Amino acid sequence: MLNEEYHVYIFHCYLQIFSCTITSISSDSLLIGCNVVISKKYENSEKSWRIIERMANSRMLNFLLLAGTVVLLSLTVISFLKIVSSKTPDFAVFYGAGLDLTVEKNVYQDKSLFTAFNYPPQTAVMYLPFLLFPYRVAQGLFAALTLCLIPVCVWLSLRILRDTLSWQRLLFLTNIAVLAFPIKFTLGMGQSNILALFLFLTSFFFYQQQRKTVVGILLAIAVIVKPILLFVGLFYLFRRQWKTLGIFAITILLFSVIPLALQGVSIYQYYLSTQIPEVIKSSGLAVYYNQSLMGALSRLPLSMTQAHILYLAGVVCILWGTFRTLLSKEENDAFLLSRLFLALLLLNILSWQHHFAFLLFPFMTLGSRLWKSGQRRKQLLFFIALVLVSLNIKDPKMFTYSPLSVVLSHGFFGAFLLWILFLPLSKKKKY
Repeated sequence: MLNEEYHVYIFHCYLQIFSCTITSISSDSLLIGCNVVISKKYENSEKSWRIIERMANSRMLNFLLLAGTVVLLSLTVISFLKIVSSKTPDFAVFYGAGLDLTVEKNVYQDKSLFTAFNYPPQTAVMYLPFLLFPYRVAQGLFAALTLCLIPVCVWLSLRILRDTLSWQRLLFLTNIAVLAFPIKFTLGMGQSNILALFLFLTSFFFYQQQRKTVVGILLAIAVIVKPILLFVGLFYLFRRQWKTLGIFAITILLFSVIPLALQGVSIYQYYLSTQIPEVIKSSGLAVYYNQSLMGALSRLPLSMTQAHILYLAGVVCILWGTFRTLLSKEENDAFLLSRLFLALLLLNILSWQHHFAFLLFPFMTLGSRLWKSGQRRKQLLFFIALVLVSLNIKDPKMFTYSPLSVVLSHGFFGAFLLWILFLPLSKKKKY
């Protein structure tokens, strides 16, 4: 059957597998023309779908997947070597904060750090084990840990969603994740987003297993690593997980004792009275890498008063759309968690692009549902959201002036589109 129709089948099949593995993007949304060709000639025909199923399991596609993975892995190794041979800015700050904690130096007044350490003192405790190694070795270990946790987060998401587990799907989704700029940015900066996401997803996985003590401990460590995740942790409050929240509070208090023992109460006094007010001032709102709602508004030709009024209106709308579903006991837990991740990134005053690595779970959650629903328009919108969030503009100066400055908010628009797509979905199935 080596004719034109057969090649149409092959092409359609490859896109079908591509979309299935990516968890949600149907080739029907991407290649309407191809579908028209097939549907007109083979409408209600089982023969075409049998060919697609055979092709889906073919060794050729597995070979292509493995070949693509090898190529991507090679490029990742090269990038990894570049990362460990240079100095990653954010990990240097974390490492320096841990060092300051041990030598009784106020980390918030350390001018030698690349940027100010705006985390609570407990966060510096998490990096004390890395002080056992010289900086270069510690940086390499942290980068390797982050890289290894990417496929683990994909695997955890599949387990949480009770989706089909196969090595093909795991490889493909990991490849897509590594190609997304927020995750590459996390690696390059030495940020802790992937580590925090891993801890948070693990806590949610054990929540499904009713392991409340473990959930509380892991949730606390995740919040210590990345304090902004406290907002997502509201999920457990709305689910009335009192034992989990009690263990969470005890774990936070235990970690709080370490800075207190090393530097006394002065470190907390300085953080609360001086550092937090500095963070609240939030300079650099219009910087390209800030993809929050406030960042998007700051890049428009608006006065600060107008931007703040629109921001407050957006806060009200997004919080209302998010929290009204949290009050429903019938709502899907994975969807609630995803909405909280999205609301966090949209409403946080400074949501840098590397923070959008947290959207790995919301994309997989929504993608899994849309793939099963067969809603073509939503699948296409989902794909657009994925592209917008994954993009990076190397030379943002080209789009400095209005109306082109709207382009610089592509991450915000992608996340907002994803948030909208979550709203009308069914409540029935629970994960």
